[in-house]
Amino acid sequence: MSFGIAFTLRSSETGSEARAHTVGRMGRQSLTGISQRVKDSVSVRESPVQASKEDTDTSLDRMRSKEQWWSILAKSLGKKALYVVGFIALWWIVTGTHLLPAFAVPSPMAVAKVTGSSFGSLVSQGWVTVQRVIITVLAIWVVGALVGVFVGMTPRLWPLLGLGRALYAVPIVVVYPLLGVWFGVGGASKIVFGFVSGILPMSLMSAAAVRSIDENIYMLFASLRVSRVSMFRRAVLPAALPGVISAMRLSGSMGLVSVVVGEMLLSANGIGYWISNAESQFEGPTLYEGIIIVLVFAVILNSLVGFLERKVAAAYG
Repeated sequence: MSFGIAFTLRSSETGSEARAHTVGRMGRQSLTGISQRVKDSVSVRESPVQASKEDTDTSLDRMRSKEQWWSILAKSLGKKALYVVGFIALWWIVTGTHLLPAFAVPSPMAVAKVTGSSFGSLVSQGWVTVQRVIITVLAIWVVGALVGVFVGMTPRLWPLLGLGRALYAVPIVVVYPLLGVWFGVGGASKIVFGFVSGILPMSLMSAAAVRSIDENIYMLFASLRVSRVSMFRRAVLPAALPGVISAMRLSGSMGLVSVVVGEMLLSANGIGYWISNAESQFEGPTLYEGIIIVLVFAVILNSLVGFLERKVAAAYG
């Protein structure tokens, strides 16, 4: 009898311990779930805060990059302004000390007086040249880049590069009279002459930039069966852009010079005609103001290419 009572008591104690263990485990699980839900709710509440903090950091980075860009631009303009002031000061010293005759090197004051009296005509002639230069340079850059990249990505066309180098050695100015016969004395012959002068260096340098890419990259994209458009966008464009921009700098300068030279040789308007007419009439100040306008055009074109080069370096560097 006592043995049965003891067994019954031990069984009830074991059951109580099991129930207590089960209740404790359920309590721990519930506490764990509650704490997890609390953490989730806290994280949900903190996520907008983190997102806003990331947006703030991004905007601050953009502001810093803009401030850095404006500081670089200000320094560049400051250096160029110092160069201009130094050049004018040296010019003034040379003319003031009469080291050279006045008809050969007129003083800055004489050039300024002539520019003030003929400013309207100078602006109209300069605008004619600007229009021709813009059309010529854009045509050189677009067509030359497309042709160069296509040839560079097509090995079967690489023998054409040798022919292009041979043609590049030929002085293009010898064909200008023929262009004058074909297109007349208007602006078309100047644009074509500038285009012919700049298209070869643009195409050759662009093709060389594409050919300089490692062949393993092409093999990798070919093994992955990637389209040529995707390969161009992901591999060829970032790798070849520095060389293409260098080609833009050279070919753009050649296009500008060729347009002005074409106006000097055979034209009835434009800055080249202005310079040629002043030279034939021995008008030194008028000749120098035309030369200065051409130098300003060259500086602006070079600055635009430099701006594009810095943007590309920031994007793909």
